[in-house]
Amino acid sequence: MNRPKREKKSITDVSTLKSLEQIKRARDGEKRTDQLQEEDDERKRLEQLKEQETEFDKEERKRKNRDFIEGDSGYRETSDNEDEDEDEDDDGDNSDDDYSLDEDDEDGGGDGENNDSDQEEAIEVGRKKKRQVKKKSKKDENGEPKVKTPRVKKTKEKKNEIVPEKNRIIQFINNPTESKSTSNNESFFFDKLKKSNSNTLNSTNSTLNSNELSSGGTMSSLDIESMLNDLQSAPDSELDLEKLKEKQLELEKKLEKEALLNKPTISTETIITEGVELDDNYEFDFDFNNPITTNNNNNNNTKTTTTTTTTTITNKNLNKVNSMSLPTRPQAQQFISPKQTNQEDWWSKTGVDSVVLVKKLEEIMPKNSDLLKMNMDGSLDFFLLTTEEDKQGRIILFGKVKLQASKSNKPGGGGGATKQTSITDEPVTKVPLKYASCCIIIEKMERNVFFLPRDYKLDQDGESTTIQVTDTMIEAELKQLVDRSKIKDYKLKKVKRTSAFDYSVPHKNGPVGEQHYVWKLSYPSNQMVFPNDIKGSTFRCAYGITSSPVELFLIKRKIMGPTWLTVSGITLNFDQKKSFARYEATVKSFKSIKPSMYKNEPSPPLTVMSISTKSVMKGSSHEVVMISSVIHESISADGPTENQDSIKYITAIRPLTGQVFPPDFQKPGASTTKQNVTICTSERNLLSFFCETVLNADPDVFAGHNIIGYDIEVILDRLEKLKVMEWAFIGRLKRSSFDRFNHISGRLICDSYLVCKEFLPKEKNYSLVELSKNQLSINKPEINYLSIEPYFETTKKLNIFIEINENDCYIIFLLIFKLLVFPLTKQLTNLAGNQWDKSLKSNRAERIEYLLLHNFHEKKYLLPDKIYQKSSSSGGGGGAKDKDNHAAYSGGLVLDPKIDFYDRYVVLLDFNSLYPSIIQEYNVCFTTINRVKRDDGKWEEAMPPPSSIEKGILPKVLHGLVSKRREIKKRMEQEKNKIIKAQYDIQQQAVKLIANSMYGCLGFSHSRFYALPLAELVTRKGRENLQKGASIVNKMCYDVIYGDTDSLMIYTGVGTFNEAETIGKEIQKKINDQYRGSVMEIGLDGIFKRLLLFKKKKYACLKEFRIDSTTTKCERENKGIDIVRRDYCDLTKDIGQWVLNLILGGEEKIALFSLIKEYLESVQQQIKDNTLAVEKFIITKTLSKQPEEYNDADIQPHVQVALQMRAKGLHVQPGEQVPYIITHGNSSSDIKEEWHHRARAPSDVESIQDVDIDWYLSQQILPSIQRNTGPIGMEPHELAQWLGMTGTKYQKQFDHLQQQSNQDFKPRYTLSTEDLRYKQCKSFNFECPYCGQNNEFTGIVKIDSEGKSESGFDCNQCHAKIPLKKLANQLQLNIRTYLKQYNDWDLRCTECEKVSKNYKETSYRCARPQCRGKMIQIMTSSKLFNQISFFSKLFRNDLSNSDNTTTIIPNEDQNTLKQAKQIIDSFLSKFDQYNVNLNSLLTPSQTLDSFNNYLASSRASIQYPILNK
Repeated sequence: MNRPKREKKSITDVSTLKSLEQIKRARDGEKRTDQLQEEDDERKRLEQLKEQETEFDKEERKRKNRDFIEGDSGYRETSDNEDEDEDEDDDGDNSDDDYSLDEDDEDGGGDGENNDSDQEEAIEVGRKKKRQVKKKSKKDENGEPKVKTPRVKKTKEKKNEIVPEKNRIIQFINNPTESKSTSNNESFFFDKLKKSNSNTLNSTNSTLNSNELSSGGTMSSLDIESMLNDLQSAPDSELDLEKLKEKQLELEKKLEKEALLNKPTISTETIITEGVELDDNYEFDFDFNNPITTNNNNNNNTKTTTTTTTTTITNKNLNKVNSMSLPTRPQAQQFISPKQTNQEDWWSKTGVDSVVLVKKLEEIMPKNSDLLKMNMDGSLDFFLLTTEEDKQGRIILFGKVKLQASKSNKPGGGGGATKQTSITDEPVTKVPLKYASCCIIIEKMERNVFFLPRDYKLDQDGESTTIQVTDTMIEAELKQLVDRSKIKDYKLKKVKRTSAFDYSVPHKNGPVGEQHYVWKLSYPSNQMVFPNDIKGSTFRCAYGITSSPVELFLIKRKIMGPTWLTVSGITLNFDQKKSFARYEATVKSFKSIKPSMYKNEPSPPLTVMSISTKSVMKGSSHEVVMISSVIHESISADGPTENQDSIKYITAIRPLTGQVFPPDFQKPGASTTKQNVTICTSERNLLSFFCETVLNADPDVFAGHNIIGYDIEVILDRLEKLKVMEWAFIGRLKRSSFDRFNHISGRLICDSYLVCKEFLPKEKNYSLVELSKNQLSINKPEINYLSIEPYFETTKKLNIFIEINENDCYIIFLLIFKLLVFPLTKQLTNLAGNQWDKSLKSNRAERIEYLLLHNFHEKKYLLPDKIYQKSSSSGGGGGAKDKDNHAAYSGGLVLDPKIDFYDRYVVLLDFNSLYPSIIQEYNVCFTTINRVKRDDGKWEEAMPPPSSIEKGILPKVLHGLVSKRREIKKRMEQEKNKIIKAQYDIQQQAVKLIANSMYGCLGFSHSRFYALPLAELVTRKGRENLQKGASIVNKMCYDVIYGDTDSLMIYTGVGTFNEAETIGKEIQKKINDQYRGSVMEIGLDGIFKRLLLFKKKKYACLKEFRIDSTTTKCERENKGIDIVRRDYCDLTKDIGQWVLNLILGGEEKIALFSLIKEYLESVQQQIKDNTLAVEKFIITKTLSKQPEEYNDADIQPHVQVALQMRAKGLHVQPGEQVPYIITHGNSSSDIKEEWHHRARAPSDVESIQDVDIDWYLSQQILPSIQRNTGPIGMEPHELAQWLGMTGTKYQKQFDHLQQQSNQDFKPRYTLSTEDLRYKQCKSFNFECPYCGQNNEFTGIVKIDSEGKSESGFDCNQCHAKIPLKKLANQLQLNIRTYLKQYNDWDLRCTECEKVSKNYKETSYRCARPQCRGKMIQIMTSSKLFNQISFFSKLFRNDLSNSDNTTTIIPNEDQNTLKQAKQIIDSFLSKFDQYNVNLNSLLTPSQTLDSFNNYLASSRASIQYPILNK
């Protein structure tokens, strides 16, 4: 058992530098202070151990010494192999053990004799046990005794005695890098020096020879311990300490410089390979995440000189097109820390306060209300963050409360506040307030159900009678209903309400705007819920059944989002709390809560905790290996956060399963040790520590990138599987059982992925890497999720791994700060009155829903039913979709574009907020317009109400929003304080978003306020107004060249900006004269200096605008063209951008042709030379649903790549942008695959040679250039020639496309000869009864390797003919196997791929907790039909109809074929789709015979190949 050697300490290591005081004591021959302290500590420790140690402790310590060993990787159990390494002979020599014991004696000294004797005794007992076991296993398998292998007995080597030499440190002072000596002491010293250098020198310095090292090179690590011991043994009072200090600092600086020089960097080097034979078959492991820019020239079997070249195309008047070179020399995976990128080192800005202290639950929870700030009347000011509803029907509010400002201490995790700036006139508190989390539990919440009485009572058969319904009759029936439903503590009264909405339950619909007397039933929310379609003999229907208790609470108490509330009648709970909030209170009724009088008071700061999780795949599960968190305790919810760098951070990490950390990782006192890192022994321990960290930090918000789709899901899944006791700490509500739907109650979730998708709609990739690059100008290092294990190899890599994960958390904060996520979403929620967490999840439909609910409830309207349906979109203005996905009504008007290149000024006029203006102008509302359905179930066309009718609620709400925004913008212009001005800007943006989304609720079929006739009326009036505007322009003798929904493009024909501006204002005034006294208004939205108009919704322009009275500026603007679409690669976009810049740059038409020709020829040369980067060919497309849910997945390249990524363990979810590259596919196959089957993920493409350049040229680059240059008259075949393609091949194709210029371009791909229905079908395999070979049946005739045809019924191995009955039986068994799969109705989860028959009845969701997958049938009826039809296709006998049937298919095969067809047809005849009457498909003028003759003539024209025997 070998003890690990001590690591030598360097004099240049800051963590181990000895003080001058130690050197002084050594110089005088005294013991150093650290030696004296160690001796005292060791003596005290041994005395305490002797006093406290019991007999059990002694036995336990002996067992540990016996069963465990200490190695370089820490403590571990001894293995069987190590047992075998012990001496096999009972009397053998124990030199290794003696050596170990001698080392113990040397280390322990006299003070540890008793302890050493106990260890020796324990080790000796362990050896005896091992020897007894080994005696039994000394015989081999045959029972013969094992022959001992003679082993040379190890002799105990004595260390060279080192005579203390006082001049050793003096030599270091005089010349530390050049001293040479032949003495034994010095050679020993420098031998140690060489050994330490061998571990520190990197590969770039491996050429240093031993002479350089022995002479004390600058990379040396001097043994200060040996120096001090020598000096202590031979005191020297004349030692110059100052000179020693100077030499030490000099050596430190030299080492720092060399460390910088040896720092790994990514550089480009020219590799000269002249005279070297290149091996073309040599393969490199390459990581495309870190490419080197070099040239890629492949000259087979030639001696070449490879150099680096880069081709750049420039023009004096044009923008440069950057070209990237593909690396020819791949490198291994790079481990780059974020500190080495262009990002600032935010770690250095944090101090001691950045450490997160993790305490126990009882230490952080307050015991009384001494710190809580209460009002004089006993009420409590409470800031609402989020609301929950438990299974008992109680409402639970989570938020923050104020603490006493005079108290200096606060409960843990409460979050310190900075001074907030208010935009109200109320005074600002100068003393910084402190806040803590709080939970308010409302014991009694009620439901409200409204019963509408009938005019006449129904009899027992449900038929109407002549008996009029009275109040007594309906009250009696409702009481019977309540008693039958066992409802207690209810109230019943008659109230007046108005109806205005359309309901899915037919008998609920009534006349619009009619007032009714209804019976209001109020009862506790924890009791039963009535069916939505309930009706009785005296009441027609019931309203309000679908409204949840939380919805009723927010509406009835008029709570508009996160705001200050006043809570009265509270009872504070400190014992038996139901939550983990710092404070908890209970109120009896929801009426005890109301909005505060000071609701405009600044919001408390938020405590936000961003998390980033890293996991490794084990089977189908993600096992967590690290969780990093960055915590900010004072983020402003009202405006920009001032102190953005005041953060804390912590990382919990565990070793990989079955491994240990490197021995120097997180070693105490080491320079690489991180104070914010916690080492956990297992995944359970890591998750437990994370939950405890959450409890201590008590965050109001969890933040993360895709935190909803990945981090939270993975953490919760592992918490449940590992049964972590502290799992409930992740939320603020105590729970006894795991609830996957309300797992994080009381905390908001901010997913930066969803937020950026809403507020950054123009981004094409929402990964954190791309967002960091585009929004923050940060090149964020990326972690390959499939290669996490290499990070655990060394301490340096582990530290980089930790820094990248922590940096991801910090970048999330940078995005939050830049987008002002919390202030903006809070303003949106305050305007709409919904819940904050829904706004953070970008639920735009719910914002409008709650805004209208608040307004209609205030006016005493019966509210529409809540629709619980999953939708794929949040509504829009393009027209609702019906069941067949067709437009249910017409959208906006789009005028036909006049395609051309306009080199003179064009003006753009735009109606200001067209649809909101129409709603106000024509009084469009649920309360003002009757909606009538025809007999066929379709709606009649709605008409605007008369002007005499009072304004509806919808126009009033919009008018209030528009007026509010106008007022805010006015205040913003007058405000000079930057912080308050930013707050005003956030408010006006929120108002604009709400107003523009109002129309969407009318046309969105899954909206609660869906009203198709109203949405159709709005779009119809929009079309009328746009057409009216175009008519006015034409009467003014100007040319309308394009119009779209709410805008008009008008060609002026003038050549100056001032003239165009004058004409635009003149047209604007003329149109607005038609809307005098109206909210409808058109404005001058833009002036185009040049315009390239392609087709509908596709144009490129040079937009000119005025900076001041004398200066203008031009900017490029593109809409709908290839360079802004995600499904075009960067190379296509770069070329398109260059061409458009050239056309819009003002060049003469003659020069355009020559410049474009030169540019395309240079692009051709780059492609030919393989100097383009693989990344230039990446195409991205959005995954709209789960990959398994696509019916046409086989022809969707991005779906194919998504499935490939999932097979590798990568997480892919709907909404993500999937990148892919079209490659040559499987090079081993002679038949080229379809292009959609050759799509690969960028990480799987090794080099530019794998990219299918021809496909990109023909399907992306050339069509794009042709569309861009079509308006200026360039010929497609010329463009093809300049790109190195065959020009005549594309002449007819693009002539035909030019005729369809008003239609979207769709590439004409070559259709596959193979039916796509059979892509997923499995082939028919039969077993040979003679040799047992399993054969795949590919057809009645197969071609061998020599090109000869043979029967498909012959065995591939023995070439025997398969008997007819054997083949028929195997075919029937094969088909019955698929029938059994269909009848068993097995289901497979689309997410976790679990096969089961269990599912959630309401949604077909996976029954496995934490899984959001959908259970789909493995073998559906269509799959079964396709599978059997595929067998029918295999046994198709088209060749048997030809003249040479006998020479191709023998008679015995003909008989086998007929019987197989009969078997297959017998199964197919049971399917409805197989029994189709062709007469039903023919027109009256056709007959079945004529149709068959047509098919026969078509087949006769096809030339079938002749198969040679």
